[in-house]
Amino acid sequence: MRYLRHITILFILLPSTVSSTLGQATPRNAAAHFYSTYLSLKVRGLPNIRQSKLLLPLLTPDLQQMFAAAEREQNKFSKEHPDEKPPWGDGDLFSSLFEGAQSFTLGEPK
Repeated sequence: MRYLRHITILFILLPSTVSSTLGQATPRNAAAHFYSTYLSLKVRGLPNIRQSKLLLPLLTPDLQQMFAAAEREQNKFSKEHPDEKPPWGDGDLFSSLFEGAQSFTLGEPK
């Protein structure tokens, strides 16, 4: 199975999820909250249970469902091919760097 070397996911963050913690709910605040959380968790591959509890509420319901589907596919693959590395087992799904980002800078929202 071939995998992309670098994966960038375009996603919509839920600004309402950060309104109580960051003051005014804006796309910029939502992105800053997501990436601050993401960097602190050092996620590689699909988020584990602890990471998912913190990250997934910051994503839209559609993306939450996509991550749930990917986890089901990963678990199925692992059961069927126990000696092989499952899909989305490593790498960074939230940046274009396989090793993961070390920092982020927000541009102007469009």
